[in-house]
Amino acid sequence: MSGKIITILGIDDERDILDIYQDMFTRDDVVVLTTRSFEEFKKIFESRDIDIVLTDHNMGSFTSRDVIAFIKSSSKPNTLTYLCSGAPPMDLFSDTVKDPSKPIDFDFFMKQVAEMRNSLK
Repeated sequence: MSGKIITILGIDDERDILDIYQDMFTRDDVVVLTTRSFEEFKKIFESRDIDIVLTDHNMGSFTSRDVIAFIKSSSKPNTLTYLCSGAPPMDLFSDTVKDPSKPIDFDFFMKQVAEMRNSLK
């Protein structure tokens, strides 16, 4: 293990996606926390040192807008946040989403998260 331990908090209403986060990122220098609940997300976010948040967009009773608004109004407004969604809100993210019809490109996703992690070291 070398350097800072990175903590990733994933929030999604689909358990399978959260399991993928666990499988993809769990290693010696990464701690992965996951939740399906916005209330639990807020508790974890406020009580832990979170470096990166991975959020789905539409999670039923709440959305990524709620997650981002909470982060921005918290004591840690500059926490790195990554939207991971099969149905992104085009009006909010149209400049950053090139083709939402494509399946997840895990290589690209891993590269982006690695770059986010490296910016924290």
